[in-house]
Amino acid sequence: MGYGALGTGALRYGLFHGQRLSLSRVDGFRPSLLRIVAKLSMMSNPDGTLSGHRMQPKQGSDWVPFGGRFGSKVDSDQGKIEGRRFGLEILDMRITRARALGTCFGVRDAIDAALSPEISIDLTIVGQLVHNPQTVQRLHDAGVKMVSSSDDEITTRNVMITAHGAPASLKKQLSDQGHIVYDATCPLVLRVHQAVRRLVKEGWHPVVIGQREHVEVKGIVGDLVDFTVIGDLDDLHLLEGRERIGVVCQTTYRIRQAKEILLQIGQRFPDIAIEFIDTVCKPTKDRQNAVDELSEQVDVMIVVGGTNSSNTHKLLNVCREKEVPAYHVENDEQLEPGWFVGVEHVGITAGTSTPHDVIDQIHARLVQISRQQ
Repeated sequence: MGYGALGTGALRYGLFHGQRLSLSRVDGFRPSLLRIVAKLSMMSNPDGTLSGHRMQPKQGSDWVPFGGRFGSKVDSDQGKIEGRRFGLEILDMRITRARALGTCFGVRDAIDAALSPEISIDLTIVGQLVHNPQTVQRLHDAGVKMVSSSDDEITTRNVMITAHGAPASLKKQLSDQGHIVYDATCPLVLRVHQAVRRLVKEGWHPVVIGQREHVEVKGIVGDLVDFTVIGDLDDLHLLEGRERIGVVCQTTYRIRQAKEILLQIGQRFPDIAIEFIDTVCKPTKDRQNAVDELSEQVDVMIVVGGTNSSNTHKLLNVCREKEVPAYHVENDEQLEPGWFVGVEHVGITAGTSTPHDVIDQIHARLVQISRQQ
């Protein structure tokens, strides 16, 4: 028993010869990748027939013809397949999910906290809890209010800091205003805050490799008097005159690019002392490494996540660096059948803010498109 994969060619009919399944090709059908995606349970009986909980040829039959869509009972002069479903499905397009994708534990915990009944009925989130439109809609539907900053009017007793974090001064400000502050900052983002505090205490000039306008970076540097944010190699001139720098990364930054920046800093400023703490989070690394591997195997990549999601854009960049066609979508309705004409293998990846039910919907839609090709 097991799963099987078949080579190219269109299925016309197949024969069970003893324990062997043979498929025929038919001229005129466009080549496609045929895969058996259902489990087959087949055993050889002493009389030469095949049996199993999925199929049962007629006693004494030598072979069983079958064809078309499988599911209902099939009868023939030579034999029949009994049971409600044979369980064999032929797809024209192989679909593979990256080995790591979708919502990470930090995002999941933040969402669960915001939706908990004891606080959600009287809650305002300062900023966007996560960069995913479906999750934002769920929060709205649950009655959760959102404001872009603490300067906006907040009418609820409960307030929540987003998973991206915030300066300690903001938390104190909200508490002093009489709010109950719930901190949903991801623990791995808090680790960056702690690392920066240690570097400053030890006399290092704090440097953050990341996007200057990203809410996470703003939270990291919000309480610092003197700091530098390096977005890319064009910003290295900002380190002129520094003697000791302590470097951390935005948690969703690409570690490969961060190491390249560190290398260039060392070459451009050979006398500068550098203390580097790798704060790119493991879920981000896992997803970037997974899409790096999968993009070498597929014809097209689908990248699922919010348009304002930093880590989702970085997954998209990995695909582009591999020169694999990649499409960024937020939901299954944005998938275009024309993207997959002639495609034999499509991969799916998703940012750390993307719920797994959204990924399931994307996968289901791709299966539907494959059947319509």
